[in-house]
Order: sequence, then C-alpha cells, then structure tokens
Amino acid sequence: MYSMNQTANWLQLKDEEKVEELMSWSKKNLKSTTGTEKQRTQELVSQLRQISIDKENKTKALTEKSKERKDSLTLEVVKSAFGRKKESLSKKPKFKRTFFRTRREKPRHSVEPSKCEIPRIINLSNLTLSAPEIQILSKGLKFTPTPQTSNYNEVKDDISNFCRKLRLTEELFDKENRDESIVRNKSTYKSSKGKNKALDTFCDHITNFPFNEIQSPKCRPNTSRQEWETIYKLKNNKDIIIKEADKGSAVVVMDLNYYINIANNLLQDNTYYEKVKNYNQTVCKDSIMVSFDVVNLYTTIPHEYGLKAIEFWLENFPSEVPDRIEKKFIIEGIKFILQNNYFNFNGNLTDRYLVQPWEQKLSQPMPI
Repeated sequence: MYSMNQTANWLQLKDEEKVEELMSWSKKNLKSTTGTEKQRTQELVSQLRQISIDKENKTKALTEKSKERKDSLTLEVVKSAFGRKKESLSKKPKFKRTFFRTRREKPRHSVEPSKCEIPRIINLSNLTLSAPEIQILSKGLKFTPTPQTSNYNEVKDDISNFCRKLRLTEELFDKENRDESIVRNKSTYKSSKGKNKALDTFCDHITNFPFNEIQSPKCRPNTSRQEWETIYKLKNNKDIIIKEADKGSAVVVMDLNYYINIANNLLQDNTYYEKVKNYNQTVCKDSIMVSFDVVNLYTTIPHEYGLKAIEFWLENFPSEVPDRIEKKFIIEGIKFILQNNYFNFNGNLTDRYLVQPWEQKLSQPMPI
C-alpha cells in the first residue's frame, strides 16, 4: 500500500511511471476501501485522470505544431521553385556561340556602388572635389570615354597599313631575312602593284569604299552627360594639375603653382642636374638626326658604374654580340646617349648628366 506522502510527491513531480502505477493500483483498491480512505482514493483517481488528459493534449498540440511547420516549409519551397521557374520562362535564354557547341551564357551580376573599393585619389590642392569629380577620377587617367563619332582619317590609315601588310606578305612570304643587325630602322618599303590582280582588286575596293556615307551604329556611351561636364570642368581648370602616382596608380590632384615649385626645387639640385647654358640649335649638313624614345629612367645608376658594367658584359660574353660590331662602337654610342640627355621644363633647358636614363632596349642586357 502506498502512503499519502509518496502519492503527493509523485503527483507533484508528475512521474509518468509512478502515475501509471498509481492509476492501476487505485482502480483495484477503490471498491475495497471505505469512508475517508475511499474519498481520498477517488480524489487521487480524478487527479490521475486529469494528468493523463493533460499529457494527451500536450502530445496532440506538439504533433499539430510540427505538422503545420512542415507544411509551411514545404509551401515556401514550392513557391520559391515555382517563382524561379516562372522567371526563367519569362526571360529569353542567352546563348554564347562557340565553334563546336552552344552553351548558355552566365548572367552578369552588377556590383552595388556601396560595395566598390574606395577610389585611390590624393587631393593636395585647395580645390574641394565634388562627388561627380571623385567618381570620374576614380576611373583612372587611362579611362577612355566612348567616341560618339567615327574618325574616318584613322579608318583610311588603317586600311592603307592593312593593304601594305597584305602586299608585303604576298611578296616576301617565301624569302628569308638575313639581316642580323641588333639595331634596325623601321621599314617604309611599299610593294608595287601588278603582282597579284586579285589582291590589287581587293585593296582598290576597300580603299575606295565610301565609308563616310555609311551611317555609323549608335554606340552605347560609358559616361553620362554629368560625367562629360565634369571631365570638361576638370580639363579647363588651369589652377590644378592631375597626375598619376609613380607607385600604386593613385590619382594625385595638385595646385599648378605647387607642382612647378616642387619640380624647380628638384632641378636646382646640382648633384644630378645641370642647367644648359649654351644650346646649339644649328645642325650641320652632314649630321644624321636620331631619336631615342626613353620609356623608363633608372636615376640611381651613375654613368661611370653603368659603363663599367657594360664593358664587363662585353668582355665576358663576346658571343652575344655579332662579330661585325666592334666593342668601341657600342661604348661610344652609349656615351653619346648619356651625355646628350636634355629636357625642357617651364622654359628652362636642363641636362641630366650624372645619372643615367636607360632606354628600354638598352636596359635589357645591362646587369643591374
């Protein structure tokens, strides 16, 4: 027989095993009890029944809740799948043609302006840059706006060069070039007509074709009207100068006076620069004009050490130079380049005389 204290604890804790055991025990002993004990047993039975009903209701509520959640998730998945399918059916598929097969072109995703990198613009001027000016400068100084009209002079020059290359290829395709010179002048040779009638007919047709009468297709501009106005505004501002940094490709905006003062302070350093006092502008009749295009300047290499390095290279690697070119000719030619390096800045003629401006082709064989 169970004591009333045990029964009260089990009912308070709602132990499922003890509740079931009490339920079976109370049903068996309900008829055999009398008086106060019978009344307490009936109360116990009613409490046990209420606990079992609450348990069933709780289980039923959890089952219905999980079912509703499952149904809602299934409905969301179906809606999203149907929506994607509907979108794909409404848009025409884009195909990218290849030689052997066709494949669907991947969609191009646009990048939000807020997620773009911060433009590398350094403003050293007194001008306060507006938002459109920052936006156009962040595209870099190599940005090229789409031309709105065609340049027919460039088209004619391209056609002329194209016809020249075709005639040279037809004339020289089976001939060997035996010129092993390391210094070559750009050829201006043009093959004469009359060697191939089909080629002459084709070249005459594209040369005389009236390209200017064809309506040029409308090109989609890559700049807005506001950006064009901003470009003209920055271009016509004579108080500032815009340059690209030597390292980092940053766009630097400076006051023109500040830029000129910094350059003049640099040129006043007599260690590396010397102002030209007497500049001979007359040229002898027997002189040959030669132009050297300087691409990169290696200003940290003195003339003396640079010439010694080239002499060392010529002595230790003579097989790299053709036999018909003498060592003396190479050294004298390099000295001529180094000792005649003038440039004009703001009306002042200056010579860079102690540091060496190595032209791109000259810097390749030089050991640094």
